[in-house]
Amino acid sequence: MSRSVLRQALLCLVYAGCALLTACGGGSGGDTSSAGQTQPATAVSAGGTGSSASAITALKSDAILKKIDFQPFPANIRAKADAKVPELAQLVALGSSAVEDILNEFRRPPGLTDDVELSLLAYALEKIGDTRAIPVLATWLDNYMFAGSSGWTSEFVTHTIKVLQRQSGFNTRN
Repeated sequence: MSRSVLRQALLCLVYAGCALLTACGGGSGGDTSSAGQTQPATAVSAGGTGSSASAITALKSDAILKKIDFQPFPANIRAKADAKVPELAQLVALGSSAVEDILNEFRRPPGLTDDVELSLLAYALEKIGDTRAIPVLATWLDNYMFAGSSGWTSEFVTHTIKVLQRQSGFNTRN
């Protein structure tokens, strides 16, 4: 099967899920538990743990690569990020108030060095559980999935969309 056919099939599934979620009144907010169930996101007051912009900027640093030890698989990256990247926890704690700043990172073309940052931001969106991310992430996939420079980001974005759409039959913890 050609790349274009696979791409079209994936996008059909993603867009169908977006339409279904919208038609059914899919809301925003929530964390996915280990059982795959969505739990309400924890709200943080305006004076909470810090701004999403500063956490996003921190995720762009080379120090983040060292913290996750260049893990070769997404499940390993997620585990390392949960344990060693407080900036990720900061974004998740900010909840829905951080979503627009995170989504803005997916509204621009990815650079050659953006893979870790975008992967972690997709993971943050998954953990926040805000379904407003689905159309933006679907557009990102449409534009950049086969661009050749997205590394693991395409997998993280696809996984996040599946979790936010509450699809079943896959491991939502990894």
